[in-house]
Amino acid sequence: MINSIHILNSASEVLIEKHYRGKIPRTDLATPLPLLSTTKGAQINLHINGLTLVATTLKDTNPLVISQFLTSLAEILVDYFGEINEHAIKDNFVTVYELLDEMLDNGFPATLESNMLKELISPPSMLNRVFEQLGAETPVPVNAPSLFTWRRGNVSYAQNEIFVDVVETIDATFEASHRRLSHLLVTGVVQINSRLSGTPDVSMTIRSQTPFDDVCFHHSVRRERYLQSNVLTFVPPDGVFKVMAYTIRDVRGVTLPVEVGSRFDFDPSAGSGSVSVSLMPRFPIASRSSRQPSLMLAQVMSAAGGKPTSDSDTIMADVSVKIPFGEGVTGASLSANYGTVQFDSSTGTCKWNIGSVTRGKTPSLVGNISVISEIRNPQVVVSFRIPGFSASGVGVDSLEIAGERYKYYKGLKCVTKSGCYEFRT
Repeated sequence: MINSIHILNSASEVLIEKHYRGKIPRTDLATPLPLLSTTKGAQINLHINGLTLVATTLKDTNPLVISQFLTSLAEILVDYFGEINEHAIKDNFVTVYELLDEMLDNGFPATLESNMLKELISPPSMLNRVFEQLGAETPVPVNAPSLFTWRRGNVSYAQNEIFVDVVETIDATFEASHRRLSHLLVTGVVQINSRLSGTPDVSMTIRSQTPFDDVCFHHSVRRERYLQSNVLTFVPPDGVFKVMAYTIRDVRGVTLPVEVGSRFDFDPSAGSGSVSVSLMPRFPIASRSSRQPSLMLAQVMSAAGGKPTSDSDTIMADVSVKIPFGEGVTGASLSANYGTVQFDSSTGTCKWNIGSVTRGKTPSLVGNISVISEIRNPQVVVSFRIPGFSASGVGVDSLEIAGERYKYYKGLKCVTKSGCYEFRT
């Protein structure tokens, strides 16, 4: 399966080097591509926060399995160290090697559950650092045996709570002709932060107005029960985990939250052009209200420290617009009624930072540009984040816990953010 694992920094210097089946020379490493096939085998890379995680195999192997392992490795490193960067790897290189010993057995993925790894390898702490400085063995916490590989035993909290986040990313491409939608992809994740004592059995009803094109579950989920009744039942891992991921491509069940109106007039012979761009948020009240969290969950959110979301509270946050004119445009005099405008003359790119947009606000950008050569109408790329909104209508209707008798808090949060949201002009 996997012959070697390397972790490189942004300068391609090796920080971590672990071999399982023969040694792979460092000179054979190449980092630019996510998948590199050579006569000696294949190398799969994952780039994250200035680091490159490299897995090398010398046999015919499914690359998706190795890619998923690298993703799991990155997630576990974040869970252990709070972040993943060169500084964190150097400060905790002993723990990284210990994790690689447990996560791969002779090159095959073995223990990939964070809860189980923490029973074998203690996360970094001040006490552990003292033991390392003294050359003593780091103490490993002793927990009661667990019936589930993904959940440690003897879990106990003074206050029991569970929070559900529905996070959707929407990719959309609109053609210049009549703003026709030519591409749509909604990818969503249902993420849970479980802080529940004992061994709770969770039942969660998923609401979806549109059938999923693809869906995958955490291995704690009883899949057959979901296929019969759309109810997720599972004993959750302790802490944060992704219980479900899905994709939707059917435009009929998706609310597209933003429209763009634009007009570009270029006259290279005169060396000038005019620009007009307006951003129009779309929040249909009728369909929007039906996509709110259920009453049961909305009521308990205040007890859990959250706040139910209503139409009047809805805003678009972190809104920005990028217009790449190209090198044919050398200067611009642009102004906007909301936000700030920056123009990079070296690349001919306009960046319009709007910030927050509330209902009824229509941000507009107008101005003139300097043109030195023939150019095409640019695309308009919009970035945004919408708290309390699910573009596809996916939500949670109910969440109940069996097997334990304590009181618990529960809450739901939805957010939709842009992926590649592009308007061609």
